[in-house]
Parts: sequence; C-alpha cells; structure tokens
Amino acid sequence: MSGLFDSAAEHRSWTTIRDLSPSLLQGYREHFAKRPTATLFQPEDDVRFEKRKCRNERLIQIARHEIGRWDGLLPVAYFFLLADEEGYAIHLHCPSELSRPLQKAGLREGVCFSLLHLGINGISMAMERQTIVAVRGQEHDVELLHSLNCLCVPIRSKDQTVGYLDMSFSRQHEIEFAIPILLQIVDKIERKLSDDAEEKGKQRLFEVFDQYRLTAREKEAAYGWLRNYSALRIAEEMGITEGTVRNLIKKVYAKTKQGDKGNFIQEFIQWL
Repeated sequence: MSGLFDSAAEHRSWTTIRDLSPSLLQGYREHFAKRPTATLFQPEDDVRFEKRKCRNERLIQIARHEIGRWDGLLPVAYFFLLADEEGYAIHLHCPSELSRPLQKAGLREGVCFSLLHLGINGISMAMERQTIVAVRGQEHDVELLHSLNCLCVPIRSKDQTVGYLDMSFSRQHEIEFAIPILLQIVDKIERKLSDDAEEKGKQRLFEVFDQYRLTAREKEAAYGWLRNYSALRIAEEMGITEGTVRNLIKKVYAKTKQGDKGNFIQEFIQWL
C-alpha cells in the first residue's frame, strides 16, 4: 500500500446510528415511511441522469481514480458508491461479488439514497449529519441493505458539500478498519477539487488582467499579491529578486489604477 497514505487525512468526527436519540431516529423514519414500496431503488430517468453525470464529470473522474487504487489491496469484499450533493448515486465501483445480488435487486447508478427515497442508510445519514456516519446491518431501513455495514463521508469543495462517498462491506466486519481508508480517499479527492478550483480562479483572474494589458510576469506577481503572498515568496516562486517583484507590483498598481494593496485586493479578490 505504499504511497496510499502519503498525506494525513483531515481529522473528522464520526457518528453511528447508536449515537442518535430515539426521537431523532423516529423523525427520520417517519419521512421514509411515507415512501411507496414500489418506488424503492427507482432510478432517475436517463435524460436527467446524464445531465447530472455531466455536471459532476470531474468529481466522478477523480473519485474513480482514487477508489481504483485500492483494488486488490483490501482483505474483505467491498464496494463504493459515489453520490452527488442530492444523494443520487453517480458512480458505483464494485470489484467483488458482494454487490451483485444488490444490483439485481435495483442497486444501480441513478438511484437516490436520500432519507426520503431510501430511509436510513450511510449516504442519507451523512447528508443529514454532514459528518462521517456508520450504519450497521439492520439499522438500515431497507431490508435489502441489512447484510451490509456502510460508512459514508461528505466530500467538500470551497466550504460546500459536493458529494458523498460510501464504502459498504459485509456486516460481519467491523466498521473501524474502513475509516482511515475512506478518509484517505476523500482527502485526496478534496485536494484535487481544490487544485481545480484554484486553477480556474487563476484563469478567470488572468482574463481580467488582460483587460489592463498586464504582461505575463505582472500577472503572476499580481496573482501572488492577491493571494497575500509576501514579496519574498513570490520572488522564489517566479525565480526573480524581491526587488523585481516590488517593481512589478508598482506597475500593476499603475495599470489597474489602484493605490495600495488593500484597494487592489478589494477590487480583484472576487475573481479568484
């Protein structure tokens, strides 16, 4: 497993169904009780689902890569479900036979795992609690899931939840072994999403700077200045002297008609 734990996963609290009050659980189950049995595991229509997958294309791509790195490394049968922010399964990864009976019964991409649709499960509880949640065996409202232990973690980007990653395996296995694995995967997904968001912000900003006829070096210096980097750090990253950085910033101020750093940041921070 070399390389899989290169960076420490962000510490997150986690909860189980056993930690929740009976009154709270009863409230959750009342939502699901109103759902017609015939509609369980009913997927979204193809047109809407394809649009949903397109909106989440990058998330699916990153998650598929990070999840796939674990194939053949775990001693237990398992499968992963990636859901979007509304709880719809947008990617199912099942390298073992564990999920085959569930797939035959309707477990597939396009199914919504929200509380209203499938009652208490790993994804619905992570949606409700916005933390890592464990749901064991018969704690699931849907009988089909009673053979599983499920662990689910929200995936966040720019302080917003953009999806949920659930790891499921036989209920004979303890939940705890899966926590560091799932956190590691989600941590790497979030880092890549953050890098994507930063790069997009930089591109937007440079397009704005083009309107002021900033040179390539002026744009790089201005970008670092806007991110509140010191002149020394910008100099090191650009491979120039600190004095050159300060001269570039003066030219940026002149071209953008800003008098100081505060005004400069106030004017352009919206584009990051």
